[in-house]
Amino acid sequence: MSGYHVNTCSWSWSFQGIFACLVAIVTVTVYSTYFGYSSNGTSVNVRLMKPDYANTSSTLFTEKKITKAPATTSRNECHIVHEKLNSCNKLPNFFLHEDQRHHFQNAIINFWHLQKASGSTIGHCLSNIYNKLGLPLTAKSGSSCKRKEEILQNANYFNSSKERPIVRGHGTLGLCDFIKEKITDRKCSVFTVFRDPYDRLVSQYFFNKEYVPWVLKENGTIKDWIFGSSSAVWKSFSNEWKFESLDNGQEKCKDLQRFVTREDRWPSINEYYAGIANNLDKHLSFIGLTEDLQTTYQMLEEVYGLPFVEVCSDLHVLQGSYELTNVTEQRARKMAAKRELMEDQETQRLIQFELLIYEKAKEIFEAQKKVFLKMKGSRRHTPNSS
Repeated sequence: MSGYHVNTCSWSWSFQGIFACLVAIVTVTVYSTYFGYSSNGTSVNVRLMKPDYANTSSTLFTEKKITKAPATTSRNECHIVHEKLNSCNKLPNFFLHEDQRHHFQNAIINFWHLQKASGSTIGHCLSNIYNKLGLPLTAKSGSSCKRKEEILQNANYFNSSKERPIVRGHGTLGLCDFIKEKITDRKCSVFTVFRDPYDRLVSQYFFNKEYVPWVLKENGTIKDWIFGSSSAVWKSFSNEWKFESLDNGQEKCKDLQRFVTREDRWPSINEYYAGIANNLDKHLSFIGLTEDLQTTYQMLEEVYGLPFVEVCSDLHVLQGSYELTNVTEQRARKMAAKRELMEDQETQRLIQFELLIYEKAKEIFEAQKKVFLKMKGSRRHTPNSS
């Protein structure tokens, strides 16, 4: 009879018994930690794996420690990156959340203008629609706190039941959430148009060279500019502001954003950031694509009941003098710049959050289209009530 029992690990003083007990304890500890099981049988997430929906190169998604989500905001504020449906003031996707569609009839329209993703075209489109219908289009916001304070001065516009309130501009993604208790109890429907990140960044770079060359390094390449800038998509998702009441009764806005390190400006993918992509249909009421603006207009018309197709189908706004240059030469330069970025692994790692969001946006766009076509087909086969 040996001096120990494998199953009970009884306290025998033999060397073999002590050694076997130690081996058993270490084995259980390592197994439970690495493979995700605790002593009570509950699974735990130790390593982050590549999201199933990410149809991009595996080099973009590396294992790293899971970071904590930002601290919870105060009682009167609402963090933009929320997972709970309707925990703030934004309406979820019109096509994918049928039970919320009745809110859209009286909702604030919030157009988040993503740079170089047909934003100027959509902005002019909205202006033309509102002019055609004789509606006021007064609320235009940027990313600065000054613009947020100007929005508060238009409280009557948002609270009027006779108007169709609209907010548009850069950095408006979380605006309705943060000021919901200050200007209105209306729901807010946020929509945007996404574009392939490589195309968007290339377009932004050439736009900067023409209009704001001081943001570029002297003789700097497109990679130099990207590495020194920040993700426009993440910057909007991480928008945080705080409003303080002054003695004169006005509200003072304070920007809480801090983009110090490269990780702040171009986040790597972990569970928190992947969760944002997974909940994109809850953050945005509608998603359009630059690559398919005509279908985007048709679906926008379904969401808001506004004449997007009639007014905007032939509209295309060029924010640049590209039409004054050799089109073939300009296209060749852009294609060369895009190839440079796509072939550079360092750039791929840097923009992985934008790539992930874009892949999810395309997935949602196709899902929206299926529901939209089904809705149209259903109406065609429904006899007139008369």
